Amino acid sequence: MSRTESMQTQHGAARGTPLAPIYERLPHGPHRLGADEVVRNQRNRMYGAMIEAIATNGYERTSVKQVVSLAGVSRRSFYEQFANKQECFLATYDVIARRGAWRVSAAYVAADGDVNVRLQAAFDELGHAISTNWKSASLVMLEAPKVGAPALLRLRRASATFEQMLGSCFEQTTEAGPLPGPVIRGIAHSHSKTPGQVVIRWHLQIGNVVIPKSVTPARIDENFNVFDFELSAAEIEAIDALDAGER
Repeated sequence: MSRTESMQTQHGAARGTPLAPIYERLPHGPHRLGADEVVRNQRNRMYGAMIEAIATNGYERTSVKQVVSLAGVSRRSFYEQFANKQECFLATYDVIARRGAWRVSAAYVAADGDVNVRLQAAFDELGHAISTNWKSASLVMLEAPKVGAPALLRLRRASATFEQMLGSCFEQTTEAGPLPGPVIRGIAHSHSKTPGQVVIRWHLQIGNVVIPKSVTPARIDENFNVFDFELSAAEIEAIDALDAGER
């Protein structure tokens, strides 16, 4: 959608006028699609419409009216498949998460090389998926926490799944292990992070990722909260200087 079209869409929504559908409506009258195919087609269009509406308005300002208008379906069709806006959002989240997990897993399996090469391929695919589908990524990572407990549960499950994938990868290597405390604690304090987060961030920046096998939701969330800071060259060198046999 162009900037002009986006402005027109937002303007129309603000004035209460119908939004232009972003998908071609199914033709009225006889067509070749069976009843199940019609439902699936409508559902996929509502997923896409939810992503677009959330990207423009955020979850709180998105309405069922906006979703059905963008999807080109009736309110009746919407409520035949979803109880409310939240249920549609959660179903959309599930689709995005499943596709993302499949893409990352497929990239890892398809890569030709050792565990580091495969992990690099997996993270490259994850980064590509986020950059090329930023609206979907925003829905999953930024808007889900605003939706309430059901969405938070899904976030934790997705984090746990991703952590388990990485953990199973590192069962193939014996390089992971505890790092000496004082240096790590000092660096952690300067970034207002935990020592574990600093260790994970260090591995990310040198391309040798290690994710602890946490099982509690709080620790899983902590482990993945490592993308809002960066270690300096001096800090990386300080950690590099630690005894390699204790990594």
